[in-house]
Amino acid sequence: MDPLERDLRRLFERRSRARSLPRVEIGARSPFRFLGAGAGVAAVVVGALVLGTMVWDSGAGRGVALGPGRSSSPSSSPAESATSAPTATPTFTVTARPGCAPVETGDIQVCPGSGPIGTSLTVTGRSWSCTTPGHTVDLVFVGYEGEGIATGAVGGFSFPPIQPDARGDWSVSVQIPADLGTDHGRGGGPTTPGIYRVISKPSYCIADFTVTR
Repeated sequence: MDPLERDLRRLFERRSRARSLPRVEIGARSPFRFLGAGAGVAAVVVGALVLGTMVWDSGAGRGVALGPGRSSSPSSSPAESATSAPTATPTFTVTARPGCAPVETGDIQVCPGSGPIGTSLTVTGRSWSCTTPGHTVDLVFVGYEGEGIATGAVGGFSFPPIQPDARGDWSVSVQIPADLGTDHGRGGGPTTPGIYRVISKPSYCIADFTVTR
């Protein structure tokens, strides 16, 4: 009797005793004698496949433990990571064109950047920062006392409302006023030399104009 038949015989005997089943006899005419060494290889392959299936089933949908602090559960996909990453807030401040007023915030251009009372200004704003959809643009000329770089008289002046074009861009020509009204109940009176703010709202875009003598 070759070793394979002997091992199979022992296996069937143990299973027969455990389950009270009839003992299976493997003799010289048993079909297992034709399997030879190939049966051993086949048994190993089948065993590996069964074990792999059991591991896959036990881990499906919940990850297979790989040791302390490790798991085969998939991490977040690149799309999810990209979605959870913080988004940078765009900056709307641009550099003024040569000869135009310095820009504090927004894509606004006030040209020229300085001049005496009565100077004609061309003020332009871009839709992506100086326009709120569905709203006209309010443009004001304002002096603040002790705020930032403003050094002119305290008070304000409102220009006529501006209607943006279909894209939301706008452009208007205005003149520096000789007199200012009150700003939130403060100031008012003649426009004096100094730095003033030209402000469009909403959204707020600001440039600094200097009134000269």
